[in-house]
Parts: sequence; C-alpha cells; structure tokens
Amino acid sequence: MKKKRKGLYVGLLSVAVLSTAFLCPKEVKAAPSVAEEQVLQQPNGTEIKGTQYGDEFFNYVAGEDGSVYERKDDNYWYYKVEDTNARSVGAKVGIDPKPANVVQKGELLKEDTGEVRRQTFNRQLKNQQTSKWNQQQNLLVVRVEFSDVKLSSSEEEWQKKIFSEEGSTLKSFYTEQTNGRIDIQPVKDTDTVKNGILTVSLEQEHPDTREGFGFNTGVFTGEVLKKIKDQIDFSMYDTDNDKIIDSNELHVMFIVAGYERSDGDYGKGVWAHKGWVNRDISIDGLKVQEFTIFGEKMGFRGKTSTIGVICHEFGHDLGLPDLYNLDSTNGSGIGITSVMSYGCSGAISKHNGLYWEVEESGTTPVGLDAYSKIQLGASFEELDANKVYEKQLKALSKDTEPTIFKIQTQNPNEYFLIENRQVTGFDRGLTRYVENMPGGITIYLVNTDYDNNYHNDMQLVTSLEADEGLIGYSRYRNNELFHSNPFFYKGETEKGNQQQPNQVTKITSPSTKLADGSYFDTEMTVLSDNSNEMTVRIGLPIELKEINVDFAELTLEIGESKQLQATLVPENATDKQLTWLSSDEAIASVDETGKITAKDGGKTKVTAKNQSGSVSATCEVTVKEKAIAVEDIVINRNLSLMVGEEKKADFSLVPENASTKFLEFEIEDTSVAIVDESGIVTGKKNGQTKLTISTKDQLKKKELCVLVGDDYPNVKDSAEKIDSNKEYEGIVNYYNDEDWFEVERPADGSDLMIKVGRKGYNNLPTVVKEYQDMSGVWRVFPNYQTAPYASDENNDFFITLLSSIEYQKIRFNVKYTSSLEPMQEYTVTVMTYDQSKITKPTTGQTVYEVAVGETIQLDIENTNGFMKKVETSQGSSGKNSLFEFTEDFKVTGIKPGKY
Repeated sequence: MKKKRKGLYVGLLSVAVLSTAFLCPKEVKAAPSVAEEQVLQQPNGTEIKGTQYGDEFFNYVAGEDGSVYERKDDNYWYYKVEDTNARSVGAKVGIDPKPANVVQKGELLKEDTGEVRRQTFNRQLKNQQTSKWNQQQNLLVVRVEFSDVKLSSSEEEWQKKIFSEEGSTLKSFYTEQTNGRIDIQPVKDTDTVKNGILTVSLEQEHPDTREGFGFNTGVFTGEVLKKIKDQIDFSMYDTDNDKIIDSNELHVMFIVAGYERSDGDYGKGVWAHKGWVNRDISIDGLKVQEFTIFGEKMGFRGKTSTIGVICHEFGHDLGLPDLYNLDSTNGSGIGITSVMSYGCSGAISKHNGLYWEVEESGTTPVGLDAYSKIQLGASFEELDANKVYEKQLKALSKDTEPTIFKIQTQNPNEYFLIENRQVTGFDRGLTRYVENMPGGITIYLVNTDYDNNYHNDMQLVTSLEADEGLIGYSRYRNNELFHSNPFFYKGETEKGNQQQPNQVTKITSPSTKLADGSYFDTEMTVLSDNSNEMTVRIGLPIELKEINVDFAELTLEIGESKQLQATLVPENATDKQLTWLSSDEAIASVDETGKITAKDGGKTKVTAKNQSGSVSATCEVTVKEKAIAVEDIVINRNLSLMVGEEKKADFSLVPENASTKFLEFEIEDTSVAIVDESGIVTGKKNGQTKLTISTKDQLKKKELCVLVGDDYPNVKDSAEKIDSNKEYEGIVNYYNDEDWFEVERPADGSDLMIKVGRKGYNNLPTVVKEYQDMSGVWRVFPNYQTAPYASDENNDFFITLLSSIEYQKIRFNVKYTSSLEPMQEYTVTVMTYDQSKITKPTTGQTVYEVAVGETIQLDIENTNGFMKKVETSQGSSGKNSLFEFTEDFKVTGIKPGKY
C-alpha cells in the first residue's frame, strides 16, 4: 500500500532521541534509522507521534518538541527525565502532564556511547574485504519464530523478495548494480531447505529486551545454526577446506519474527545488522563466521519488511562500509546517493493527478555509489591530473558498464570519483526525496585515511552536492535529505527556476577543498544536460593565446571553394572550439570547418574565433566573376503571365554554371511586355510577343513566346494537359487567341472526339488537330482520317477523330478567327467517340447536270442540322474555275466541265 509523501527533514540532529544499551558491541553492523515521524500506540489505545533516529549503536525516539521518550517494561512510552533522587513512577506520553525535567536532544546526544563500537566494527569490516568476490554468492535464509511471536509471512513471499530476478528484490538489486558480477543464488535444496529458505520454530519466547539490538545476536545465531546443522551440510560450502565458512563461500541471513527495529519500536523485534557469530560456537568443527539479521515486519501496520535495509546489510556482508555518518549528530554522510547511506530508504514517487504518492520506505533502494561499485569490481579509468580531458560518461544500464573516472589529488590518500547517475532502475528510489529528480553527474571525494564515514570532517566518501551552489550550504552536513539535488548538469534545476550548477573548482561551492584545508587545483565542468551519456571536461583550463589561419588574403572566383586551416597556440588550449563567420554571406559563405564558398563578386572578411571571443584571426576574401562561356541556351518552356505580373524566363544554360552576366534579353513588342537585364519579364497588356535570349557576341540565340493575359497556352509546345471526358471552360482573350490542349489516348485504345460548346453564339472556331505517333513524332491528322463537324440539339458541335492509325496523344487548339469581341466563352471536352452524335449528310442523287449560268439545289440533308463546310475534289465551298457552290448546297455553273 502506498502512502502520501511527507516533506520533512531527515536529520539526526533535528530532534532529541532515546539512547539504548548495546549488548554485543564488537560484532555487529546495521542500517540507519528511517528517521520518519510515525504513530506510536500506548497500551490503553492512546496514539502519540514520535521519530526514531540513529543506528543500532545509539538510537533514540523523540517528539516534535525534542522531548526524549523511553519505553518501559509495561510497554508504555514515558518521558525520559534527568536522574534525580526523588522517587517517581514517571509520566506517560500523551496521557500524563509533561514533566519539567524532560531530557532534551542536546543533553542526550552528548551521551552517545556507540562511537567506539562503530569504529571497532568498521575496522573489522575492512579486514573482511576480499580482493575479488566470487560471481556466485550462495545464500541461506533462515526464518525464525518463537512461542510468543510467530512469523506472519510465507516462505514463498521471502523467496521472491530475496531470489527473484524480477521486480525489486535483493538478487535483482545486486545483479543490476554490479552488471552481473554478483549473482545471488539460493543454497542447494535439501529435505527441509527449499529454494534457499529454511523455517525454524523455537520453543522459547522472543528474546528481545527492547534495548540496542534487543538481544545478543552473536550467541543467538550460533545456537540456531547448531539446531539446523542436520538440515544442511555446511561443509560443502567450505571450498578452501580451512574449517571456516566466510561470506565469499556462504551468506547466512536470519529473518526473525517480530518487528524491524530500524523502522521504529512497535514491539518485539531486532534491529537489522550484520554481525559475527560468537567465536566459541562451532558446528561439527566448522565455524560460520558472519550473518545478517532482520525483523520480519515494519511499522504500525506490521507489513512485511522491504528490501532497503536488506540490501544495505548484504552490502556489509560483501565488505562495503557504512557511508552515512556514524556520529548521527554530525551530518548524513553521502546522503541519499547510495544504499550504503540513506538511499536504503529509497522509494518511487508518482503523481496520481492530485498529489504525489510514494512507496513504502525501502521498497526501491537507491543504487550503489561509485566507491562501492569499485569495491565490487567495477572498472574505472584514472586520469592524469596534469592533463585536460573532455570525456563521455555512460550511466549504468542493463547492457552498459557505468563510466567511472578517478582523479588523484596531491594528497596520496585523497582522490575524486566521477560517475553518471540517471533516475532509472533502482535509482528511481531517489524520487522519494525529490519527486522530479533529474539525475546527472555525481562527484565524490574519497579519503582513505578513514575506513568509514564518521562525521562531517571525517568521511571516507563525501558527495559533493550540486545544489550547495544554489542554497549556500550543504544539506547533507545539516542532515537534510529531502529536496536535496546533488547532481551536476548543464540545464535548469528540477524546479525549472534557475540553472543547475555544473562546475567544481577551487572557488565554487562545493569546491575541491581537501581534508588538510588545501585545494586540488583542477576544474570539473559538466558540458551537457542530464542523459545516459554526458560530457565532462576535467583539468585546469589552458588559455588560448593565438589563432593563425593559413591565408591572410584570398581571391576566389564565383563558385570556387577553399578550405582554411587554423592553428592554435598553444595546441592543447582548453577553449579550442572555433566559430567561423563571414561578414557578408552573399559574397562568400563559410561552414563550421572553415570551408569558404564564393557566391558573388565583392569582398568579405572570414573570421575564426574561440567560444569566449577573446581570440580571433581574419582572412580577407575577394570574389571575382568567372567568365564561363555559354555553349548553348535551352528554352524550357514559353512564358505565360498576367498584366502587371513579373516572371523570369524559363531557360537553362549549357554548361549549367555558365554566367548569365553575358546574356542579353530583348522583347519584340514592348507594348505587350518588357524585360530587364536579368531576364525578368513584366506583362504590360494582353497579347503575345517574342522574347529573344542571346549571348552578347550573338553567337548563341534562342526565342520563346511570351503570352500576357491568357487563360490557356497559345503555343502548341506548351499545350494544357487535360483529362478525357472532363469539360473545361475557355475564353477568347483577344483576337486570334489560340488555346492549345493535349490529351492522352485511353489505355483501351478507344477513339476520341472533341466537343466544343459555343456558349450561345454561332460563330464557329477553327480547330487544328495533331497526333503523336508511337515513335513520339507529332503529325497533322490527314483529312481522310477525320469526319466532318456536326452539331447537336444544344448547338454544340463535334469533331471526330476516327483513325486507323496508332497514336499516343492528341494535341489541338481552339481559335476564333472572326472579328468577335474578346472574352467570348466556350467549353471543350475530349470524349469517347459516340456515333449517335455524328450523322453524315445523305443525298438522294449522286449525279447532277447544270448549265453555265444555271443554279440548282442539290438533294443533300444533314440530320444534325449544322455542317461546317462543303467540299469538292476542287476544294471547299465558294467559287472555282468550273462552278460556284454555297454551304446551303446550291451550285451555279461557270464553264463546261465534269467533276
């Protein structure tokens, strides 16, 4: 179940807390308290609020006002009061009035007696570290319950929580964080051990005394191991036959019925920790040295414990030290950046549309820091402090090893580590502390004078916090975990209101200050926004003093290019990224590499400068025209434009880069259109004229038609392409206006006919027809291949194109040659041949006689009512040498003859 996030400061100094005794001081190591306000219930049902702080060595519970609470044998919480000689039964919190002499935080923290034990443990832990861990880490999980406190979870639940490869589990955590170098495997099954889990029921009450760890776990675990010796063969894990089973051979984990005390004091339980089995206990001559132990459930609601503290303590079993500050009054170590610090309480925050929700504490612990990764075998690259680098850092992923850089300082025992941390995988647990945590570059200072993090001024590993540069102080030194953003990147903060710090130097905050007060003289600058691969510049900047280009002056012809080369002084200058600029891009342009391209005649300056602009070099470029002879002029198409419109003539030159500067343009009729020296034509009035394009020496010359104010092209080479069986409207724009059209023959080879609608007047247009044969040659339709014109009931007329020849396209024009006023309208449709629309004239008599001077009527009928013309073997209607005939079929003899 998720709970709403609390925006509080997790600080061991923020309130006073309760100190408890410690029963096995030399043989344990545990996780820090969750440090979150929780509900505590008195036996009579009264609920109070308190916060637990500290670790297994020294821990406290306190209220909001800093008053320290202690729990007594009757299970009531009492105010802890200063020692007095007066006899008192004590005041119960939330029930009785608060006494005047309640112990407050400042007084109690002085009594912290855990420091010596912490240091003893960490020296012991350091001695345990191995040079190389086996990839397969064997693990036995022993669940223990008592006569009065029973286990409330199943073996299956713990098998998934520890060994499953999916979800948030112990196995998946270390598989991800070590890129598979640590592979946690359950011990081999026996009759009673299944999937690495063994459950033991003890005929005794829970031994918790509610102080320190609650009981002597070194002795307790040894006794349990002796009880289960017949259920598992420990000797098979003594791989080096030295009679000692260490963690690299077998890990033993105890899950104890009751509560996980690091989450709060809710009843009998144990504080999670790593420990060593009492040295006096052996199992058939074997000594199992180490163990980890945890309470089964957490919190007031008694939910099964999450994996955060389990991953933390298993880290100890792999030799990793605590990286929270063991002196809980003096900082929080590396804060939220590692499971070995307060990252063990990590959880994913998600917004549900109304507010942020967060998982139970420790459900998604934050991953390992760079130092811990290296201890478990991660590779790193050591950089020379005297050099300057620009390096890519890859974040850890399933398929990618994280990039880690090490930079040794002038102090032999101090060095910096740099890694890229993104909010993916287990690092999503960072969102418990900052919902929109962006991720980025993490910088650590490692001081091997210490084997652990003790307090602010004695830390093995220190996380340099980026947001210290914004707020002016270190949150971790002040025990503030929530709202902390330690990541460096180039971009806005997670709130989007200012730029995130991206640099660490001697003068920044945080800085490169070392333990002795000196500074490491270098700079670490993040050059990119947070992403899976980020760029960092490392090393002191080397000043750029001079830029030299290989040409101070350069002459180019139009179209010519030249690569400029720049030399930097010194060559290893930090600010070496150059920007190239041209003062006049129209004359000559320059690309990002310094390549110049001449465009037009004139002069410009090309400059190379560094990013800061402090150093530059200039080359003066002169561009001259290049006389490239015109070998040919190609007219692409005639020019059509409206009155007042400007258009450039559509032509090209051979070769393509021939200069237009040497061309001349001339319009035949300047009343129709004019042209300027660059070939731009302007329409002056409706009409048609001719544009001549020639070289100045007149050796090359071409002409094109200029059409002003027309709706369709009036030259056949520019005919309008139309579709068959679709009507088009046209206008006679001026006298002798020709409108040319072109249509493809249907794929099925159907013959076509042209329908022209005259829009209410009887004047007949002239129609010129051409066809394109199969070889692509345009030819005129022969008369014997075309039928005469005929009209229909709408006074439209048809021209048939009946032909036995094969053709691809038809090209024709519509032209009125009569003295009509301009702007006469017509329609044109190319349609599939329809015999019903065409009726040939019929005649009742085929032989006639007529005397000279006589006029007779021929017996001819046109059923469609209109005929374009009458032809004889001597020509069309009209007067010839033998007779005269008219379109109404009358013939008058002129002289004798026979036709």
